Amino acid sequence: MAFDLDGTLVDSERLYLTANAWAAAQLGKTIPPEAFLPLVGAAEPDVLAFLTAHFAPADQQRFVRLSQEYVTHRVETVGPPELAGADELLHQLQEAGLGLSIVSSNHRDYVQRVLAKLNWQAYFDVVITFEDISLPKPAPEAYQRLLTKTGLNADEVVAVEDSPIGVAAAVAAGLPTIQLADLLPPSQLATVQLDHLAAIWPWLQPRL
Repeated sequence: MAFDLDGTLVDSERLYLTANAWAAAQLGKTIPPEAFLPLVGAAEPDVLAFLTAHFAPADQQRFVRLSQEYVTHRVETVGPPELAGADELLHQLQEAGLGLSIVSSNHRDYVQRVLAKLNWQAYFDVVITFEDISLPKPAPEAYQRLLTKTGLNADEVVAVEDSPIGVAAAVAAGLPTIQLADLLPPSQLATVQLDHLAAIWPWLQPRL
């Protein structure tokens, strides 16, 4: 199984919304956290368009840096906000003999830090991050890279995503895809919509 990380296993999307509002405030702008929802799971062109609309060119990279520093500090001091049922599900899947992987568009340093803080490194055989690809989601490259590394066919891997962009990436690579829609609306491309992580094992078990 291939899991997205942010918004799928950890509730970091809300953390990023708070971080973005804080970073904007450091640059003299009052922007509420919910105004940053278009950035959740967004593709790079959409992120650039959002930054251009809200920040002067000289402030755009500073905003990104400040936001990431806020998130990193919270992860280090408070810990990643694990979503309910995540550890139990990963344990169940591992006990069932399923290979697990992370497929994230975030940076490797951040992903590895989150996994280390949650003691999840041993769950995952393969970790694909931003540094492994040239085109982030919704391009299918991250999932294609996973298939190449594992030697598996697309129909042998189930993807778990929260955002429509993540779903689009997995489906474009040919993977059956579970969506756990939360902050963003459901995608019609997903194989199935589930409400929470605890629903994955009951759905998956009869299909093994």
